[in-house]
Amino acid sequence: MINRRAELCRGTERSNCLVTAWYLTGEQKKDYYIDPFVEMTLNSLKVAKDPSLGCLIAWLTKRSECVYITHIGVVTSLNPLLVTHREGAEGYFIENQTFDAVKESYADFNRHGWIAYYLPNALRAAQK
Repeated sequence: MINRRAELCRGTERSNCLVTAWYLTGEQKKDYYIDPFVEMTLNSLKVAKDPSLGCLIAWLTKRSECVYITHIGVVTSLNPLLVTHREGAEGYFIENQTFDAVKESYADFNRHGWIAYYLPNALRAAQK
């Protein structure tokens, strides 16, 4: 499913990292920008201890009492750890970038953040 949906994301800049990740994993019907706070929440997904193919990988930071999604993508390889993602709001769609390269892009995260993995509903259903 991820590869098929990735075809539709190539060459587009009409979304943001959160909606693209949701779209790639089947949590969102279309890859177009919407206010992420209105439509989506990571709380609706199961947290995973370790990455797995097709899971969401989130770079999270805490400011005051709120946790923010600094960036999010989809794990497309485990060894090496590769991420398919959109570079921010209306940014480029990037396939199979190394985890370290993505992490380097987020200096604030590197000082104050942490990584979390989430299982999309379609992946959870396939694992049952």
